[in-house]
Amino acid sequence: GHKIHGPKGIGALAMSDRARPLCIAFGGGQENGLRSGTENVPGIVGLGQAVRAFARLDDPASDMMELKMRLRDGILQAVPDAKVNGPTGGAPHILNVTFPVKGEVLLHALEGAGILCSTGSASHKKSASHVLTAMGVPDKEIDGALRFSLCPMNTPEEIDETVAQIRKSVEMLRAFKRR
Repeated sequence: GHKIHGPKGIGALAMSDRARPLCIAFGGGQENGLRSGTENVPGIVGLGQAVRAFARLDDPASDMMELKMRLRDGILQAVPDAKVNGPTGGAPHILNVTFPVKGEVLLHALEGAGILCSTGSASHKKSASHVLTAMGVPDKEIDGALRFSLCPMNTPEEIDETVAQIRKSVEMLRAFKRR
C-alpha cells in the first residue's frame, strides 16, 4: 500500500478463480481458509482509497519518467563527476546515482534539508548493493551511491529543489573531504 501512498502494512493479492494457493497460517479460517487472523479493516479501506486515487492518474509512468530525467540531468549538471547507475531509461520511479562523496553522509545532509533518499534497498542495508555489484559498479562507487524514489505526486519544483540541495550539500562535503 505505501508504494502508492496508502497505509504501510497492507497489500492485496489478485489471483485467478482457479488458483489454489496453500494456506501457510492456520487458525480461524478467514478468507475461505486461506489465512487466519483479523482483517486490518482500516488498512484495507486506506488501500482501496489509494488504488482509486492512483487509477485516476492519466499516465503516472510517463510523468515519473519525465521527472526522473529532469532529476538525472539536473544532478549531472550540478555535480559533473556524479555517475548514474543503470540504463538511461529503466524504471520510471527509481534513480540511482554515485556521488564523489560518501553516500551515507550525503544522505544525512539531504535529510537535514528535507530531501529523503536511501543508500540502498530497505532489505539490504548491511552490505554493498548486490544489484550494483552485479552491474559491475566498483565498491568505492557503491559507497557513494544514493537511490532516489519518485512518485506521480512529485512536482518539477520538488525536483529542482532536490538538485539545488544536492549541489549545495556536495560542495559542503567536498570542503571537508580528506586529501
